[in-house]
Amino acid sequence: RSASASALMMAAMATAMAILLSSSDLSTTAAAAFVPRRTTLFSAPAFARPPTIASEPPRGTAPLEMSAEVHTTESSSTPEHIDYNAVHVAKSGGRGSPTAGQVAAERGLSLGAPRSQPSGGHFLTKGGVQVTAHVETVPFGTKAAASSEEAKDDKVGKSIRNSASRVEDLVDMLDTRRGVLLTSSYEFPGRYARWSLGFVDPPLEIAGRGQKCTIRALNERGTVLLPAVIGAMEQLKEGGTLEDVLVDDDGQKVEVTVVPPPPAGTFNEEERSKQPSLFSVVRSLVDLFGLSSSRAETVDGGQLGLYGSFGYDLTFQFEPIKLARERPDHQRDLLLYLPDKILVVDQDRRSSWTITYDFGYGGKSTTGMERVGEGSPFRSFDELGGRDFSDRDTPLGEFSDSVDRAK
Repeated sequence: RSASASALMMAAMATAMAILLSSSDLSTTAAAAFVPRRTTLFSAPAFARPPTIASEPPRGTAPLEMSAEVHTTESSSTPEHIDYNAVHVAKSGGRGSPTAGQVAAERGLSLGAPRSQPSGGHFLTKGGVQVTAHVETVPFGTKAAASSEEAKDDKVGKSIRNSASRVEDLVDMLDTRRGVLLTSSYEFPGRYARWSLGFVDPPLEIAGRGQKCTIRALNERGTVLLPAVIGAMEQLKEGGTLEDVLVDDDGQKVEVTVVPPPPAGTFNEEERSKQPSLFSVVRSLVDLFGLSSSRAETVDGGQLGLYGSFGYDLTFQFEPIKLARERPDHQRDLLLYLPDKILVVDQDRRSSWTITYDFGYGGKSTTGMERVGEGSPFRSFDELGGRDFSDRDTPLGEFSDSVDRAK
């Protein structure tokens, strides 16, 4: 029985292959043309529709039954057409770790991009700082004016600067003045957006290295905010995060020292980033100037915050490693600014505006104070390092020689 059944099955497969290869309808697939009968285990195949047979079946085998229907063991007045490829596979397991873009989309976050031009107004931060935001519309433009004459309003003869011109102004001012310019021309849903943000002459500077951090008032407006900063740092000291909080005699800056991190293995891995570090100071300042109500989002669009850069050595705040190279004295692990006037450009909606802030704390206010900053002329590499600049950090041919040695 086994031999005859095998022969019958091989004959059926050979005939099916001959029919498929000779069919005039080349779009017909094997799954659609060849459907096995369900009544007998080793029966001859039935076909979904009668194809043209180009050759006779092999001799010595039972004749093949040709049918346009699929017969089943169940009695029914209408034929049952079964799609054997429509197999439902039950999936198990969790969703997996969502991406940053998915989380932002689900929570309705814009990743910093402006949703719309805010209205301006007043609000109170979480740390008790009074904030007044003035919003002014800026004409949107994709090309900066080449001269002052091109930037004049013909109706009133008043000089105007569109968004592109103001961005170029920021680029020029950042050569000699403190500030930040962030701009992007790329867009990806939930991750990147086409917009620009920039400012110069911020009132506060936060600079840190290792376990030490300095918060400094850069102008008279910054001195109004410094008492609020000192109060926040004193709270960190009371909580055991800081060792020292030192305020200079002029009241222009406060220096803090973070307590040494606990030895590895004395805390859960999930708590590593929450151990005392420079980020503890940053989190405290974010809470100090953070928005305290949902209305504040419409007042300034959520643009008030700390802007700057983080250095690679911040990794050692969480993973203490013995350094193999000495760091220069002027190196900073983080440098952040709190601005009081921000230019915002939304390339997607073709709109732009400026947000001007005034702060109040402890009975003092920045209203009416001039927005100025210290000028610092640009210095080239050779002027800073005291040695000639070299455009190569390795001798010519050294890398190719190492490749030859590796071969």
